[in-house]
Amino acid sequence: MQPCVDLRYQYRVLQHGTLPLQPDGSYDPLCEHRCTSTLVWPMDAAPTPDNALVTDPCFSNSGFVQARGVASQLGIDLSALRHVFFTHGHHDHLLHMPPGVRRPSLQLFPGTSPAVLAGFEVIPCPGHSDDSCALVFRDGSGRQIWIAGDAVLNRDWLLAWGYYWPNRYEPAEIVQTWRSVALALGGDVIVPGHGEPIEVTAELCRTLDRDFPQAEYGRQCPEVAEALRKRVEGLSGK
Repeated sequence: MQPCVDLRYQYRVLQHGTLPLQPDGSYDPLCEHRCTSTLVWPMDAAPTPDNALVTDPCFSNSGFVQARGVASQLGIDLSALRHVFFTHGHHDHLLHMPPGVRRPSLQLFPGTSPAVLAGFEVIPCPGHSDDSCALVFRDGSGRQIWIAGDAVLNRDWLLAWGYYWPNRYEPAEIVQTWRSVALALGGDVIVPGHGEPIEVTAELCRTLDRDFPQAEYGRQCPEVAEALRKRVEGLSGK
């Protein structure tokens, strides 16, 4: 799906994603396992049920309170939303509302995309799952935003060259994960599956390039290291 470069979007994180399992194997029982959910809408308009797109709306009870507060500030009711993008089909990213909350009647994007939501690109990012995709668009400053789902779990996992090992990946899936990470780092901002937005800087890419030799099965995808070096060069020249 090719983007229209003339269209720009703004976005707000509705539910800030968190992950109790850490790359070093530690587990915080007080930390909730919840995905990052965002609202995206055209730059030159206020969000409405017709022009707004929600991503990965799997709301926990506390996350919904947070999301409802953000939506209220924007003048929109979460239950009135009509368009949804799922980064992948894992249960912790699919539609879930707390008990007693009216579920929105959502239409899957891009399968039923209205003209007002033109200008997005959907890019496959397999590895975490075969169906993983990123929603990519430009913001008002021209920055390329990647809503990447679990192709990038969060900043800590990214810096550790870590993948969610409870999923019991095969080596080929791990290698594909690194390729998808390198792809997402081509953007300017990554909205990960379980964390805060990550600004892609030369320093970040330089650190990732330095530590890539520790990535499991990294030797099987030398093109990732090459992509990182080229990205550092491109960012350093800005």
